Amino acid sequence: MNKRYFNVIVKPTILASKLAVVYGNQDILFDWHAVDVPRGASRLIGVTAILRQKHGTAGNELPFDILYAKTLNGTAPGSLGTVNATADGVGYYNHVIGKSTVLAKDFMNDILDNGITIASLQQGGADSERTQQVLELEPESGTNVGYDKLYVAVITQGALDFTTAAEISRAIDVSEDKTSAVLVNADIEGTDPRTVFAPGDVIHAADDVVIGEIESMADANTITFKADGSATASETDYTVPANFAAWLAATGDLADGDELINVNPIKIILHFEK
Repeated sequence: MNKRYFNVIVKPTILASKLAVVYGNQDILFDWHAVDVPRGASRLIGVTAILRQKHGTAGNELPFDILYAKTLNGTAPGSLGTVNATADGVGYYNHVIGKSTVLAKDFMNDILDNGITIASLQQGGADSERTQQVLELEPESGTNVGYDKLYVAVITQGALDFTTAAEISRAIDVSEDKTSAVLVNADIEGTDPRTVFAPGDVIHAADDVVIGEIESMADANTITFKADGSATASETDYTVPANFAAWLAATGDLADGDELINVNPIKIILHFEK
């Protein structure tokens, strides 16, 4: 019998102001995030989670729960609650169709000095979850024809920390102080940004001021942002400014001590069999 396998990537955008505060146990990491899944029932056979690390070093190998839900009569599930706070929302009960739990032992050993940690179900210890569940969604509920819509959310089981300690070192009036879409040595202090960010990341200040999508990082204290109108490499709804003037218009002023935050610090890959 022929089998068809496919992956679905869940990469939610989370407010920088929420990520700038360490999460508590049983907090909402991110609320329902919708993704399209090919139409019809599919068997979830694996889950991979890739998380950015605290200050670019080890620290986020903590368990968490992934919840799955669907639309009902075209209506999305009610909110779980406020992100980075307890899950006290209502109105989602009949939408929920499953869950996965990532344990601490599902994470890789700390062999990567900087940047990320990776967890995978099916590969942990004897008590790790074996993902064998069929997810059937509301037919034709997806954004595109031939797809159904799946909602995914995550609840923490520990103090997940997505702070970076990469900070703005002076007050910046962007329209007056910038002659290009670049933060340079005089603008940045703290953590080497190359250990917490990568090209394609969309960066906001901790007060939710939009800065831009990283194009390159030439050294420890130079971040160049895209401002050429090209297609974004990010999975956010961020639009790359068409030129430097547009970047200036899109970027807010920055205060001394503003922490730089990647608004997509977690990516979950769902592995399906049709």
